[in-house]
Order: sequence, then structure tokens, then C-alpha cells
Amino acid sequence: MGRRIVDSRDRRPVRDGEKREEENPLGQYWDRLKNLIPAEVTAIYIAGIGVIPSGVKIGLLVWAIFCLACTILFIANETKTVEGKPEEKLPIDWAHVAISAISFLIWVYALGGPFKEYDIHYAWIGTLVIIGWTFLVPYFYNGKKL
Repeated sequence: MGRRIVDSRDRRPVRDGEKREEENPLGQYWDRLKNLIPAEVTAIYIAGIGVIPSGVKIGLLVWAIFCLACTILFIANETKTVEGKPEEKLPIDWAHVAISAISFLIWVYALGGPFKEYDIHYAWIGTLVIIGWTFLVPYFYNGKKL
């Protein structure tokens, strides 16, 4: 399964009599959004914090760092292929990796985790940052042109 985001918009000028397939901007937005949020690692993070005893600050911190590393490794590996073309190997899309890592950190902050244990968590800030980041990221990152 590839998570590579590809800017596939046809930017060639339209010639007389030529028809171009309709672009669906909303569909492109949702495709980019689902590929930028590291749901797989977010799921293991949530499972892990469920078994860490209450008040174990260092446990939450180490688990969050471990899951951040997993996010980077997972997304780096997944951006080396394009969905439907597993045989085609590409360079790692580091912008995508960075955005996914930031997305993961925002989710960790919004959930509380180690930030709550170290008294630097404000739920309303986490919520607003999630809303803004989730809405804006697919607009400023369109993927690499192949």
C-alpha cells in the first residue's frame, strides 16, 4: 500500500477539440488528507497509553517518542511507492514525512499524554490546532510532481 501523494493535475494547455477529464478538487483534498494523517501509528499510540499506569510520566514520554519514530519510519517507507504501482520505487518524500510527524505530535498534544502529565496541556489549544492543521495541510501540500 503506497501513501505517496502525487500531484497528478494535467497542466498542459487544452488543444482545439480536446476534452480534459473533470478534476474533483474535493476528492483530491480528501485523498491528500487521508495520506497525511498517520492513523496506523496514532492507533498504536492510543493502545499503548491505555496500558501505561496513571502518573508514569516517563512512560508516556518514552511511548510518545517511540511512536513518533514509528511514524517517521512508516511514512518514509510508504512514500517510496505509488499506490497501484508497487514495483516502481521512488525516493522518500521527506516533506510528507515531516508533515505526518507534525500531525502525529499535534494528535499526541490534543490527547494530553505526556503534555498533560508535565502540566503543559491545554485541551482547547489542542483542539484548535487539530482543526486548523487538518484543514490547511492538504491545501499547502499537493505532493510531488512525478
